[in-house]
Amino acid sequence: MIHCPCPLCGFQFFQTREAEYDHLLMKLFPPNYTFSLHHGERIVDERPSGREELDPTINSGDQMRDMIHDAFNLPGLQSKDDNSMDGHAGGVSDELPYLSDEPSHEARAFQDLLKDGERELYPGCSRFLKLSFLVKLYHIKCMCGVSNKDFELILELLEDAFEHAQIPKTLRDAKRIIRKLGIEYKKIDACPNDCILYQGSDHDLSRCKRCGASRWKQKTRKNSVVRINAVVKKNGKPQAAKVLRYFPLIPRLQRLFMSSKTAVDMLWHKRGTNYDSFLRHPRDGEGWKVSDMSYTNFSGDPRSVRLALASDSFNPYGNLISKYSIWPPLIDELKQLWAGVDTYDASENKTFKMRAVLMCTISDFPGLGNLSGWNTYGGRACPTCNLDAETMQLTFSQKWCYIGHQCFLNHDHRYRQDRIRFDGKIEDRSPPTKLTGRDVLRQLEGVPVSQGKVQVVGGKRRRCQ
Repeated sequence: MIHCPCPLCGFQFFQTREAEYDHLLMKLFPPNYTFSLHHGERIVDERPSGREELDPTINSGDQMRDMIHDAFNLPGLQSKDDNSMDGHAGGVSDELPYLSDEPSHEARAFQDLLKDGERELYPGCSRFLKLSFLVKLYHIKCMCGVSNKDFELILELLEDAFEHAQIPKTLRDAKRIIRKLGIEYKKIDACPNDCILYQGSDHDLSRCKRCGASRWKQKTRKNSVVRINAVVKKNGKPQAAKVLRYFPLIPRLQRLFMSSKTAVDMLWHKRGTNYDSFLRHPRDGEGWKVSDMSYTNFSGDPRSVRLALASDSFNPYGNLISKYSIWPPLIDELKQLWAGVDTYDASENKTFKMRAVLMCTISDFPGLGNLSGWNTYGGRACPTCNLDAETMQLTFSQKWCYIGHQCFLNHDHRYRQDRIRFDGKIEDRSPPTKLTGRDVLRQLEGVPVSQGKVQVVGGKRRRCQ
């Protein structure tokens, strides 16, 4: 995808080849456009077409380089001279506060990753790069269930066989390189009944402080007269009965600023020129504007990040019955982001305090009930109407339906007087009053909340709350 040059997109929106072709059919190509490297195009190889361009070995060797560049929206490594030619440079960035001019540890790791993605496996190798070979080798290990010891023996054999190849000596060195891709996750031990996570002040507990369940896997000892449960161990360490795998948010946000290309894009909402009556971006919405007026210290820095959480149909285990919640560690990270996290800005080569806030959530209607705590079924299912909802239960199907939507119309609208087409009443009510956050919290104060799995009264089925 590249920035579309049609007059409608104006080099501001990414389009596919097919979509851009349609745009240029509808709108004439800009007559003054010349080829440039700052619109998202890749560098064109001007070598004569021949067997080398069709050679699959060269294309396969470039796949890892393309993956890194595409993941971070980089057409190529940019120098300071390239950044100075960017039309967005200067302006807002000159007035932004920075902590230091030195890159952070994460930024240096990112630069090392790009170097590994450009380095040949050995001099003259056109099929594999160092990073691509290592990732494919580690992929085979994971798919085939190769143990760590066997994998280290394979690395030692490859190192002895290919002296000039850039191959890690140990598994630890290989993981250190792959970990820089940012695909690692945190393992947090959890209670088997989903009561607590063993983190923070509960990190050293061996039993759940709510239900008393053991933190570790247990099995019955063989040949024992009395049934005694022993802790299952692996390499001398006890194995957790349940583990939450959590993908940290902060490193992924920091990587958006570690790339000089995406760092500029993170300020588009401030530098964009399309300020009109159309809703083009969340910045044009009411929620964004109210947030800016309420928290001026946060909105004063255009590098502050507004997040949207999509929560519908998220289940990593592929089982619709099992429940999966990342709320506890996510809330801890959101609190840390509100205070600020040291982040390296590659476009300015300086370190600053990055702040972020969760501004909105995206979910289906049942997911809205899980997020807000509001009962999304029954006579009071609409969280917007709240207690002012007009409901009616059908006689035969016993289903709930919602009526009285004419209250959102103007008071002189003819539908308010129409009895035949609606429920036989004249609608003279005003729209429901919008509740503030304090009002919603006040309504939820007395709602009983039980964490973990609880036994449903009168049945054998367990239900997660």
